[in-house]
Amino acid sequence: MLDYNVLDLFDALETISLMDDYEFEKIRLEFENNGYILKRNKNESGDTNIIVEKK
Repeated sequence: MLDYNVLDLFDALETISLMDDYEFEKIRLEFENNGYILKRNKNESGDTNIIVEKK
């Protein structure tokens, strides 16, 4: 179970969606080192999909 409440989760997702590619890559590597896969896809209409999976 997550240690964060729902508002914290939404804040984190918003932060990840607004990161530039360099910042995102640093965070993605941290997730990978902790056993998770972090993916972010931005489409042309400005929508961002964020996926977190356990390795």
